[in-house]
Amino acid sequence: MRLKDKVAVITGAAQGIGLGIAERFSAEGARVMMLDINEEIGRTAADGVPGATFFRIDVASKQEINKTVEQIIAENGRIDICVNNAGILRTGDVLEISEEDFDIVLSVNLKGAFLMSQAV
Repeated sequence: MRLKDKVAVITGAAQGIGLGIAERFSAEGARVMMLDINEEIGRTAADGVPGATFFRIDVASKQEINKTVEQIIAENGRIDICVNNAGILRTGDVLEISEEDFDIVLSVNLKGAFLMSQAV
């Protein structure tokens, strides 16, 4: 158990790669904090991961990130591992994608990872 008693925070953990990371870290002994904006799917996913706790969070929000990181540290004493996995995609022809969609993608995929890294 290489991650025994480590506290791991994983964004975008409700499904896909993030969920796979959460499952693997849990199998290696980590206390897994699963963060995602999709509360329904995230809570269900966390129920299937031993030792996992779910947090509903929008990683594009500095306020939500800081509040969640503070709560995790208060409850666990520390954070040992941070996986910035959250990401979204808006597809289409470059001439058809709106500036708003472009900004949302950057806010989650780039700014979210930056803010989460700073907070942790």
